[in-house]
Amino acid sequence: MTHNLHLILHLPRYVKLIGPLWSFSCYKFEDINGRLSNFVHGTCHVGLQIPSNLCVITKLPLFVRNLKASALKNYCIRILHKRFRLKIAEKICEGLYCVGPLRCFNLKYIETALEREITESVNVQVYSRLLKDGVLYVSYSYRRGKKVS
Repeated sequence: MTHNLHLILHLPRYVKLIGPLWSFSCYKFEDINGRLSNFVHGTCHVGLQIPSNLCVITKLPLFVRNLKASALKNYCIRILHKRFRLKIAEKICEGLYCVGPLRCFNLKYIETALEREITESVNVQVYSRLLKDGVLYVSYSYRRGKKVS
């Protein structure tokens, strides 16, 4: 008997317990499993690989921030960018980058708030994520982060 056939044997019981199949979804749990599988890079000691790699990912930005400028720091920054797949939109200054797509901003909100007129046309672009010294800052208006988290 295959695993899937075995699971089908339990299906009527769970439909009675939690309702019809169309009323719930396990997609979020499957997504989490997919994210966890990215931390596994071999077949030995899988139970240790997940927390070890998760620790590296969470501690690396703090470690990089304390490093002096060197080839090692540049290498770690490249690993961070590759791991998080950050799309740097624009370099603001050394160690400060806006991340993700830039959006046009309507200046009328600023005009109303400041109660003054701006006669010349100004093109203002806003971003919702900022990378400063290897640490990613996310604004409240960034919706995708809320969905993933």
